[in-house]
Amino acid sequence: MPGTVSKTIDTAKVEELRNKVLKDYEEHPDLYHPQDIERFKEDDWYCQRFLLHLENTPEQALKMAKDALQWRKKFGVSDLHEDNLPTEFFELGGTIPFNKDKEGHSIILVKVKLHRKREEEAEDVRRFLVYWVEKLDRMNEGEGITVIYDCRDSGLSNLDMDVIKFMIDLFKNYYPHTLGYLLVYDMPWLFNAAWKIVKTWLSKSAVERIKFVSGNEIFDYVDKPMLPVDMGGSTNKEYVYKQGSCGSCLQPVNVLKEKVAA
Repeated sequence: MPGTVSKTIDTAKVEELRNKVLKDYEEHPDLYHPQDIERFKEDDWYCQRFLLHLENTPEQALKMAKDALQWRKKFGVSDLHEDNLPTEFFELGGTIPFNKDKEGHSIILVKVKLHRKREEEAEDVRRFLVYWVEKLDRMNEGEGITVIYDCRDSGLSNLDMDVIKFMIDLFKNYYPHTLGYLLVYDMPWLFNAAWKIVKTWLSKSAVERIKFVSGNEIFDYVDKPMLPVDMGGSTNKEYVYKQGSCGSCLQPVNVLKEKVAA
């Protein structure tokens, strides 16, 4: 299946890649974050993902691994926390974690209608997106991430091509072998030209992971109990932000009703 994330470990190639990256770290320690290096030492899957993404081509995987680790240091990935991101982003619920798809990939649900392109918020939007990708990538231990773009009731003012490009670059360059599917749900015809451009940013294999779905077609990829009610799902949980507990933003519906009643 195009969306399946394989976790096969080739121990010998992993050790070869690991040793070369650690050698570069010894020569250029300022380019890397110590936490990322520790993870590279201990997590075989984190090394293997670069090899799998590049079909076990060691030299290309080495370059990609070094670029990704150096990007993480420069971007400050290890320093992203709930308390240094805008609270209103969490409260808005425009980009949220939401259950898993049929193949076990964690879902990031993007409600396009809640987004507006504002230049002054561009960097925070990127940091917020990386926060969730990083959090889910660590929590699901390499099982992959599916992104759902819920395009209902959205228009051109909600479409931020820069953010979409950034998101694609994340999976393409810095979180390799992680994207399960990119599901575009109920896309308005006005977005057709934009998504044709998006496809040019992707490899052929990555394009196969983009699925345009509407209505019940989404159930081919996500079981009904895993989707919110307003998308035709039947989950008994809804998104609510509670400061300090963002690892479990989905709360039982009856709890939400009790809060409203109170």
